[in-house]
Amino acid sequence: MQGGGNIKEQGNSQTLLVYYSNEGSTREVARGISKRLPCELLELQPVQDVPDSKFLKYLYGGKQVFLKETPKLSSYEIQPENYDLLILGTPVWAGSYAPVIRSFIRNHFFQNQKFALFCTYRGQAMSALDKLTELVSHKDNQVITQMDIKEEILKKPDQLNQKVDEFINMLNK
Repeated sequence: MQGGGNIKEQGNSQTLLVYYSNEGSTREVARGISKRLPCELLELQPVQDVPDSKFLKYLYGGKQVFLKETPKLSSYEIQPENYDLLILGTPVWAGSYAPVIRSFIRNHFFQNQKFALFCTYRGQAMSALDKLTELVSHKDNQVITQMDIKEEILKKPDQLNQKVDEFINMLNK
């Protein structure tokens, strides 16, 4: 099966936290969530990553978003359909979620699945979470909560911890 990369297992968890992080911000939030919530982590990795140059990164990433591309993912051996809750994390790219997330969703058949969504961003989150909600909201799937984290909050641990705690509290309702 196609998929993505690093897996951190934490026992017989019913929650899978799937994320893509190009520069580390989304990874930091995902790890913060995983320290407070029993879950397994799956960091998606595209077979061909975006260029390192800032200009080329924005150009390449923006092209993938606007053309709705589905980049090929590195393989993984986890079955996301077997989890009660999927938490999806993505950086905001050109006002949307990272195309790697689209690849992940299209590689699996989710039905009656619960999702929780989060994004990290520099400028504006815009409608990234709305677009991601639209992507996963079919076949009786349900988005139970969302969270957006502006990059500057990552430098303020108290604020970051508060947002993550609020997010996790919404999962437990």
